[in-house]
Amino acid sequence: MRHHPAILLVLALAACQDPTTNAVNRSVDTSLLQAATQAEQSGGWLAAVATYRSLYERRPDDPAAAAGLIRALRNSGQLSEALRIANEAAPKFPQDARVQGELGKALLASRDVPGALKTLQAAAGLENADWTIHSAIGVAHDLAGQHDSAQKAYAQALAMSPDNPAVQNNLALSLALSGNIDAAIAKLEPQGFAKTTPQMRQSLALLYALKGDLARTESLVRKDLPEKLANENIAYYRLLNGLH
Repeated sequence: MRHHPAILLVLALAACQDPTTNAVNRSVDTSLLQAATQAEQSGGWLAAVATYRSLYERRPDDPAAAAGLIRALRNSGQLSEALRIANEAAPKFPQDARVQGELGKALLASRDVPGALKTLQAAAGLENADWTIHSAIGVAHDLAGQHDSAQKAYAQALAMSPDNPAVQNNLALSLALSGNIDAAIAKLEPQGFAKTTPQMRQSLALLYALKGDLARTESLVRKDLPEKLANENIAYYRLLNGLH
C-alpha cells in the first residue's frame, strides 16, 4: 500500500506535538464552552458573544462553535455581525443543521422572510435538525401570512419538544392571527399560572384584550410587569378596545 505524503506529514506533526499542550488546549476549549453555555442560560448574551468568539477563533472548523457565536450575536441584537458570520460559516458546514438553522434565524431576525424560509426549510431536512428550526419556520410562515403552514410547523416542533412553552406561545399567537382567539387562549390557559412563563402570561393578556376582557387582561399584566409599564400596557389595551 502506497502512503500518501500528506498523511505521513500529518502523522509526523501529530507525533511532534506536546501531549501536555494538547491537554491544556482541550481544557481551555472545555472551559470556554461551559462559560458560553452558562452565559446563554442566564441570558447574558454579550458575555456569550465574547466567549463563543474566542472558542470559534480557536476552533474555526467546529460547527457548534460557529452556531453558538451566530446565536449569541443574534440574541444580543448584533444582526449585521450575526449575518456576516453565518454567511461565512454556512458554506463550510453545508450539512450541519445548527449552522444552517442559525443562518435562517438571522435572516428571519433581519426580516428577510423569503430567504429565511428557504434556508430554514433546507435546514429542517438535515440530520441534526431540532425543534428550534421548525419553530422558526412557523414564525416565518406567520410573518408571510401563511398561518396554516405556520401551525403545522409548530406542531412539528412540539412533536420534537412536547409542551415547550416558547412553541406553545407561538402557536397560540398564530391561532390568534388566523382569527381563532378562543383556540389561542385555550392553548395557553390550561397550562395554569404556576407553569406558564411571563411571556405566555403577557400573550394571554393580549388575547383577553382582543376579546374585550380588560379585567382579566389587567390581572395578567400586573402579575409580571412593574407598575409604570403595566399602566402603559393597560392604557394601550383600553385604547385598542375603544374603552377609554
